[in-house]
Amino acid sequence: MWYVAPFCDKQKKDIDPKDILDNFTGKDLFRRCNIHDERGIQDRFGEIYQRRFGYLPDPNHFVVQLWGCPLRCPYCYVTPEGVRGDFIPIGNESLLHAYEQSGLEVFHLMGGAPALYLDSWNKLYDRVKVFHSDFLLVEGEYEMEHLRFLKGLFAVSIKERYIYPMEDLSLLWRNLERLVQAKVDFYVTFTGSEELRPEIEQRFGTEILEDSYLIPIRRYIALEE
Repeated sequence: MWYVAPFCDKQKKDIDPKDILDNFTGKDLFRRCNIHDERGIQDRFGEIYQRRFGYLPDPNHFVVQLWGCPLRCPYCYVTPEGVRGDFIPIGNESLLHAYEQSGLEVFHLMGGAPALYLDSWNKLYDRVKVFHSDFLLVEGEYEMEHLRFLKGLFAVSIKERYIYPMEDLSLLWRNLERLVQAKVDFYVTFTGSEELRPEIEQRFGTEILEDSYLIPIRRYIALEE
């Protein structure tokens, strides 16, 4: 079961109404996202995917926003009403049906912490054309059995040190080590600052940061009082 968080009213100030894809059980749960336009910068997922897999996916993604993010990033437009408020439990069949009805190619899990649902990712692969999701590294302990056979390209999202609870990064380092050991196909993004880049290089070498890039922080309408 997937706990899908509806797009809350504040958040919808930053979403084009035409990109809301359905009104599932009376809640706006899915949307189209053109990653070339989102945040005013070009997301590099497509070019990285093409470089590694020899194919350029469509920039319009089918986005599912999942409930449960453990972080409280002050710049996140999802807002607490999104990932820590209301949610709708949805089974695999309903989720995949919504994706297939959208006609979009890339299935994109988001919401801050989609790896909370890591044990269910493999239930989607057979019917998803291109799978994309994120790792926060602090959602919980990653199980190697769920990492070894991942299909797709994944973003490892690194925040500034102050974002993490008690500034304790031990879980982050353990999970990153497991992604490396499992040979997961990922790239690293830094949000707002590359503060942790030197420590990542020291622990894992420079190769792990191939294709990494900085995501500048944007001020969203959703955060305005």
